[in-house]
Amino acid sequence: MTNIAKFFHRHGIDVHNILYIRHSNGHSHINMLNGTVIDTYIATKNLLTGQPTESFLNINKGIVINLQYVSTIDKNVYHMINGEKFNGRLRTPGEHTQIRNSFYQHKASLDLSPTKLITYCSVLDKLPFPFFVVEIKKNLHGVPVDLIFRYCNAAFEQMEGLPISSTSGKSFYDIFRRTDQKQLTVFSDVANNGTIQVLEVTIKNSDNTAMLYCYSPAKGFVAGMFTVSDKGRLPILTIWPHPVTESTR
Repeated sequence: MTNIAKFFHRHGIDVHNILYIRHSNGHSHINMLNGTVIDTYIATKNLLTGQPTESFLNINKGIVINLQYVSTIDKNVYHMINGEKFNGRLRTPGEHTQIRNSFYQHKASLDLSPTKLITYCSVLDKLPFPFFVVEIKKNLHGVPVDLIFRYCNAAFEQMEGLPISSTSGKSFYDIFRRTDQKQLTVFSDVANNGTIQVLEVTIKNSDNTAMLYCYSPAKGFVAGMFTVSDKGRLPILTIWPHPVTESTR
C-alpha cells in the first residue's frame, strides 16, 4: 500500500466523496461531501495519483474540483453544490465552453450510473449464467486505471465464491488482487467504442474455461456474461423444437 493509499485509509477518505481540494499556505485542504475538511502536507498534484480521477478538474492554481458536485458553470465561474464558487483560469477563449460541454455530457452519463443500471439489471438476478457490469475509471489524462463493479448476479457470486455485497462499488483490483493491463485495455475499448469482445477465461479453482461475452450497455460501462457448461450439474434436455424444413414436412 502506498503512503497516499495509507493516508486515505487512515482518514476514511473515499475519493468519490471529495468535493474539492484547495491548496494554500503549504497545505492541501481536502473538502469532503459531508463538510469535513482534512488537511495534509501532501501536494495536491500527488494526492490523486493512482486514484480514479476522471471527474476531477484543476481549474486554477491551487483548486481542484470534483465535477460530480458542480451545480452549474457560468462562463468561467464554477458553482459547487455546497454554495462555493470558484473562478477558473482563462487560457483560451473556448476552453471553458469545452469544459462546460464536457460537464453536461458527464452529468448526463451520471443519470445512467450506477443506481439506475443496478435497477435495470435486477431482472438478471436469477439469470443462470454469471453476469456483471463494471464501470471504467480514468485518470486526469483520460487513461483507464481501474474497473469498478456496479452489478453482479447470483450466478456470478456462485462462480467466484464472493458475496454480492463484497463486490458492489469495489475495485476489480482490490477484489482479485491482480492488475492486467491487457484486460483493462480490452474493457476500455468496449466501454468507449461500443465494440463487442469475446474472451476465454479460466474458472477459479479449476482448469475449466468459459467464454466471456462483453458489450457496453452505456458509455463508460462494460457488461459481461459467462457461458459455463452445466455438464455434470444439471441434466441436459432436448426440448427445443427444430425448425420445420421442406424435408421434415
